[in-house]
Amino acid sequence: SLSEEIVDRADIKEGDVILEPSAGLGHIAEVIKSKYPDNELTVVEYNPSLSEALNKKGFNSSNEDFLKFEGKFDKIIMNPPFENNQDIEHVYHAYSLLNPGGRIVAIMAGNKQLEGSKIKEFRDFVENKGEIINNPEGSFKSAFRPTGVNTVTVIIDKPIETTNEQPVIMEEEKTRENFYRDAQILFFNHKGLSNEEVFNKNHINHPFKKPEDYMNFQKEIDFQNF
Repeated sequence: SLSEEIVDRADIKEGDVILEPSAGLGHIAEVIKSKYPDNELTVVEYNPSLSEALNKKGFNSSNEDFLKFEGKFDKIIMNPPFENNQDIEHVYHAYSLLNPGGRIVAIMAGNKQLEGSKIKEFRDFVENKGEIINNPEGSFKSAFRPTGVNTVTVIIDKPIETTNEQPVIMEEEKTRENFYRDAQILFFNHKGLSNEEVFNKNHINHPFKKPEDYMNFQKEIDFQNF
């Protein structure tokens, strides 16, 4: 079935925290629970009656508007509402809840080849992060609810953050913070020396990488204001 197919496409791993927004009657959630009973699963459903029914089925259901829902998840498997391009807004919000390295698999309206600006922007968003797959005609009707609308499966992966990004940023911030202080010390400690001599006197851990850096600093700064 389509529900089993999209769960398989999510590539769920041991320990993944899973979310299903707009869970409805729980068709997708039931497949997730059956295949991955040990993974933490949260479902969101705006309709109070459906949310209560999901809780009675043993799901951890949050009865609220998904667009206001907060949290962090490794895999998000979803069938958002289609009307007025709501599915696009729901997927954008889902992406904001996704952990780096995580994946969204969404059943969406099959209008993603149209030329409206909102749809084109969404296509560009997906192009850099995943793919759009056309579903067979009638597959959505049998799996979810009696409607003949054409659908696509959208897969979006969130890039993993590189481990060296934060240290590099911290070093840049440290350099900016200490640059003028260190430059002042260099200037006053080495008045009368050539730029080459200043650069070679490594009395402090200064920010200059080559003699020309110190010369350029001299040109740009009014030392009398130090």
